[in-house]
Amino acid sequence: MMKNIRFVKCLLVWLSISTVGYAQLLTGRVIDTDKRPVDFANVILLLLPDSTFLQGTITDEKGNFSFQNIGDNEKNLQISYLGYETLNLPCSQGDLGTLVLHPASIMLEEAVVIGHRPTHVLKGNSLTTNVEHTLLSNIGTGSDVLKRIPGIRVGQDRSVEVFGKGAPLVYINNRLVRDNQELEQLSSNEIVKVELITNPGAEYDATVKAVLRIKTAKPVGEGIGGYARGTGNYMDGWTHSQQVKLNYRKAGFDVFGTVRNATVMQKQDELIQMALYGEKQWNIDDKAIIDLKAKNLTVQVGSNFVFNENHAIGMTYDLTRSPYSNDMNLHQDYNVYRDGLFYDQMNSFISMLKRLTTHKVNAYYGGKIEKLAIDFNFDYLYGTNKNGQYTVENSLEQESRTVTSLGKASYHLIAGKLLLSYPIAVGTLKIGTEMNQTDRKDSYSNEENVINSSESRTEERKIAGFASYGTPIGKTYLDLGLRYEFTKFDYYENEKLSVDQSRKYSNVFPSLSFSFPLSVLQSSLSYTAKTVRPLYSQLNGNVQYSNRFMYTQGNPELKPQTIHDLTFMSGYKFIQFSASYQYVKDFIVNQREPYGDEGSIALSMWRNFRKNERLNLMLSASPKFNFWEPSLSLFYTQQFLETQYKDGMIKLNNPVAYLTFDNDFMLPGKYVFSVNIDYHTAGNVGVEQQISSYSVGVELRKSFFDDKLLVNLKGTDLFHTIRMGGIQYSRFCTNIYKDTYNSRGVQISLTYRFNTSRSKYRGTGAANEEMKRF
Repeated sequence: MMKNIRFVKCLLVWLSISTVGYAQLLTGRVIDTDKRPVDFANVILLLLPDSTFLQGTITDEKGNFSFQNIGDNEKNLQISYLGYETLNLPCSQGDLGTLVLHPASIMLEEAVVIGHRPTHVLKGNSLTTNVEHTLLSNIGTGSDVLKRIPGIRVGQDRSVEVFGKGAPLVYINNRLVRDNQELEQLSSNEIVKVELITNPGAEYDATVKAVLRIKTAKPVGEGIGGYARGTGNYMDGWTHSQQVKLNYRKAGFDVFGTVRNATVMQKQDELIQMALYGEKQWNIDDKAIIDLKAKNLTVQVGSNFVFNENHAIGMTYDLTRSPYSNDMNLHQDYNVYRDGLFYDQMNSFISMLKRLTTHKVNAYYGGKIEKLAIDFNFDYLYGTNKNGQYTVENSLEQESRTVTSLGKASYHLIAGKLLLSYPIAVGTLKIGTEMNQTDRKDSYSNEENVINSSESRTEERKIAGFASYGTPIGKTYLDLGLRYEFTKFDYYENEKLSVDQSRKYSNVFPSLSFSFPLSVLQSSLSYTAKTVRPLYSQLNGNVQYSNRFMYTQGNPELKPQTIHDLTFMSGYKFIQFSASYQYVKDFIVNQREPYGDEGSIALSMWRNFRKNERLNLMLSASPKFNFWEPSLSLFYTQQFLETQYKDGMIKLNNPVAYLTFDNDFMLPGKYVFSVNIDYHTAGNVGVEQQISSYSVGVELRKSFFDDKLLVNLKGTDLFHTIRMGGIQYSRFCTNIYKDTYNSRGVQISLTYRFNTSRSKYRGTGAANEEMKRF
């Protein structure tokens, strides 16, 4: 604790020192000829008359720059940006006001080539990709843009993952994206830039390991606007989705609503060979055919009012339901052996039914009082979840049985977050606090009493405070942050408090990022401490029936993971490189172990390992060749993990390499054709040795009627090569599996937009990561 107090004292002393010399200040703002701010422009002060270098900096996202302690001598200010004419201006002290950069024109044989901004710019722990006026602006949707940003992987289901960091928080114009389908409705030609923050600072929850911020062009027009989208997929059968969004704007008032209905169908073939090592050795060969069908409905309504440029309020209500069905049917055939001798042959039919309903409210206030910026968010969440399972097991040698079970869960969340920002000297100080309260109740019942009925409840309270300061120092940029979190977790069994499984956590999470030029390279080095809290389902201590040979159970004694992350990033023109080292304490792993007297049942349960270490490397190149723009990314990850196996400790250190190769071709008539290749090698992930897999997909996009109608035709997994499989290791069990999906298919989508004035809603949410734990 004394170390933490010393750190805070040092931080405050450093902040006070940084304000010295504030009087000798030179400030200004840089824009282009379209009156847009020019961020990341190089600004240099030169002493006259011999042009000796004095200081240097870069503009921020609003185009502002500032110098301090510049003295009284006459100077020359030089502002440069690739694709723009260099601006030279004599100056001394004071505010230079707004300065305009003009595009550079180069005469090449009678043709005029207008320069463009560089696609990628590195500042601190963030990589900014400029989309406007590049081929990316014609690539299709927001998801298509993200797929081509170094370090980001977009799955076939449009899930977004940052390499080595996991799923990021995604914002569009400071508004949190709660459904990645929004990225599909966002046209690439609306996007100005995308900022990827790889090591988020203290203002974000300690569980947030990456953030994506998408900035779009300013909305224009009033009245009614919106879009309608329809998508059809054929993969051994048709599935479809429809979405309609409307927005009405008048002056500073917005009211909006969205309705989305979707059907999902998936087929899966699975082969499993499991060996259990108890008093006797059990071998179970399992062949399963899985059919999943689901229908989901999401509704959002909200309103927003901007009083003026300094004050705005708003509220949204979201409803998510599986109102019709969410069914999965399994057909399984087993052969069972005990100590190498035949024991039983069995087939089973399992029908699963899931019902899910969540209600979610977000309200916010965003304001500014002189130089003080205020951002307050409030979240409320209520949800219910029912999982029913009906199992019929027909045995050749042992008894046949029918098992009927029902699992129920209900949960509440209340959360608030306050963020204050204030400029100090040439930097910005941010301070704030967060509070949230969650309650979840789980119950499990089994009519035939194969497993005893049970009931559990969890309560969690968290309060956090944070502070950060970012400032340019010459040609460099420094950002410091400190976050404190106190969490109280209580666990109840049958409404009785379990003292041994209840606990308190008090944690400090520092963060530091430093960006600097390294010869011709833009470079940065950052460190953050983060945590990964267990899902509430992972903390559920109720034993649940999967089949005769497999039970599942959470673990209320699970500890949160603590992650120490050190990341280096560097870039030059269209080439980007990053390297990170992660030390994970109390690494969470799913293990299988024998259950019951005979040991013929595998219990799937979550455990903490003492540690896991990971090395991540990424190299990306995005050159341009006339109408062809390829993007090649190579990822290398290697963990350093040991686990107990049947014959002693084994090391699971085999690396995994990933390759993504996207090829975009701008064809005549504004057609965009893409060929996308994804591949990963075999290697260790957690306690698994996974197999290799690859896929090839193609897309053809075309917009009509002044970009109001977008038509997208896609072919996925053309050679039907996507596979998942491997070997899972634990002390008492070896599990070999291989899954094949109906991933090869065709998709067509139509999106029509009219009067596309985007909502001005600025709510960012108060407990975004906490909601994911439900």
